[in-house]
Amino acid sequence: MEYFDGFIVITSLIIDLYFLYKEKKILSKRILIFSIRLWRFIRIISSVAETVRNKQLKHKRRLNKQYLNAIHRLVDLLVHKTNYVENNREYLNSTLKTFAYN
Repeated sequence: MEYFDGFIVITSLIIDLYFLYKEKKILSKRILIFSIRLWRFIRIISSVAETVRNKQLKHKRRLNKQYLNAIHRLVDLLVHKTNYVENNREYLNSTLKTFAYN
């Protein structure tokens, strides 16, 4: 919606400039209208930039959350592997010895 609003404001600015230069008259009302439309254009640009920034922040937060979940899963996997090795140390050592002697 902001892009459409920006298109309308730019079009109206161009039309206003065309008529200002065509008539060669600079009336205070036209300058005021032109200034207000220019200000509106600046506000639209600002709101588009803010929208883009908010989308980037949401995306960054989502990626951070996924990264933290992956780290937690890796830590859980490492803890599980460590516990397995500690609990089965004797069996693993005997298996290793049988392969080492052959």
